[in-house]
Amino acid sequence: MWGTFAGAVGTTQGARLGAVYTSGDAAVIELGELNSICFTEPTFCSSGFTVSLWLKRKTLYFNKVTQKQVILTIDGRVTFKLYQKFGRTEEHLAVRISVLSRLCVRIFSVPRNLWSQFVFVWNTTDVNVYRSGEKVVEFLEGGYCSNEPDGGALQLEPVVSLKGDAEFDELQIWNRALTPSEIGEKFSCIRGNTTPF
Repeated sequence: MWGTFAGAVGTTQGARLGAVYTSGDAAVIELGELNSICFTEPTFCSSGFTVSLWLKRKTLYFNKVTQKQVILTIDGRVTFKLYQKFGRTEEHLAVRISVLSRLCVRIFSVPRNLWSQFVFVWNTTDVNVYRSGEKVVEFLEGGYCSNEPDGGALQLEPVVSLKGDAEFDELQIWNRALTPSEIGEKFSCIRGNTTPF
């Protein structure tokens, strides 16, 4: 896997060991040669996929409403975006996943300036969100899932981009939908400094 960076990026203490951070609009860390059949050829990805990471991020406000801030993107023939939406008053993140002709957006409450583990499970029709081992059951208004005629992106080689004012640790991607028990076990093991799988 190759990586490039630009702007204010560096290393810091993470949720477990070391982490990387980005700071400001021009800061980005890009990782390429992602080994994921789901992001390179989604028609072969009948078991869904899972994206997991530990994240600590700042909220950008102007006149008491949030400003748009992209935190994480994975661009291939499937697109995944984790971001803060513009014009909201609550602490939140949104996830947007586009797979073939399916598009889902979910918006959920999160604390700022606090390490949290996030797991996003694509089950081929919808996305389930977990925070620190627990499934998010209450979403904020504005989310949806729908069939879109021009779903997947055209980029054949997936690229992961870390951006915004945030710190990142333990980014992992699976070519299947993890089960709730696996996610709970993963959170417990990482908190205890062991590796479940």
